[in-house]
Amino acid sequence: MRVITLLLVFVCLVPITGLANDVTVGCGGLSGFNYPSVTVALNELRGISNRNHTITISGTCVERVEVTDFENVSLIGTPGATITNPGGPAVRVEFSKNITLRDLVIHGVIGYPVIRVSDSSVDIRGGTVEGGGNGVEANPNSRINIYGSTIQDNEQNGVSASGNSSVGIRPRSGQKVVIQHNGTGVWATDGSSVTIWETDVLDNVLCGVKAAGGHVEFGGNGQTRIANSGNGVVANRGGTVVQLGGFVLVDNNRQVGVTSRLGSSIVLMNAAIDNNGDPNSTLPFTAGVAVEVSATAFFSHVTISNSPVTGLLVRDNASVILTGSTITGNGADGIRVETLSGVRFQIMPTTVTGNSGSDLVCGSDTYVVGGSFANVGKDKCPQFKK
Repeated sequence: MRVITLLLVFVCLVPITGLANDVTVGCGGLSGFNYPSVTVALNELRGISNRNHTITISGTCVERVEVTDFENVSLIGTPGATITNPGGPAVRVEFSKNITLRDLVIHGVIGYPVIRVSDSSVDIRGGTVEGGGNGVEANPNSRINIYGSTIQDNEQNGVSASGNSSVGIRPRSGQKVVIQHNGTGVWATDGSSVTIWETDVLDNVLCGVKAAGGHVEFGGNGQTRIANSGNGVVANRGGTVVQLGGFVLVDNNRQVGVTSRLGSSIVLMNAAIDNNGDPNSTLPFTAGVAVEVSATAFFSHVTISNSPVTGLLVRDNASVILTGSTITGNGADGIRVETLSGVRFQIMPTTVTGNSGSDLVCGSDTYVVGGSFANVGKDKCPQFKK
């Protein structure tokens, strides 16, 4: 009997940190639920354990949800479940692992991120993130995966990765992620990275996808579409954009479809860049594709077509490699090379024909090489050798 008593005392004294709890939250005065708010539920569950909880949410929760130092916690919305905070971030996750936000409408306020993730890992599955400064913000040292969600109507960035963070954007059971009506759709900076698979980035005001000192990677098997009010895809300030899979359609962007500038690089290997640029733009230049100011680009099996302006502009100590690509139907020149810049055709033939201006124009201080791999129609480029 004494041994049994000692064992019971030992079990009571040792904290049990792995208990799993499934609880319900009914916000807005709903009855019949375990807790009246997400905040109350988290506080109560922390007293049991900081891990392995599932919170199912109903109604509209007007609160700031703070998830700090938790692990393996899921917040799951029933149809119409909403979290909104009119005074700051709606959801903030800090120093936590494997947090899931599923099927929730999360509404923020201008000037604050809707979801702010710091030093944590979070999955966002389905639902909508809207109405804030940044929609989803990873900063610093965080990992976020977004599956099949809609990120919309945020003043600054729909998705922002900074401070050595990473974000993955992928479909969920055939449902694409849609990133729309934000200032910029996707922003990667400060050594951070964003991977984009089969996503629609639409009608963002300034830019669709931007790597400014960060890295963006396109992948998957299906199509990613980028069609915005400003620029389409931009690599800037040493940023990199690389396509490793899928098909990328960059179309109907009103400024420049694809831009690489200021020491940046872009690699596209199965893409169409169609009908970008505005001949009435007040900007210093506009083009279907612009590579400039010590930047580089590599295009393989890429079509640059139907822009009302120059198809490909290369200038200010920039360089482009083209293989197996087509540049046609543009409203000005097909390729224009200026100011200590160059174009190299290689490996597989590239066709540059049917543009309204010249198909190839180059300045005297530029280079264009690899003519045996090019089918060029009208050219004003003395150094080009067919």
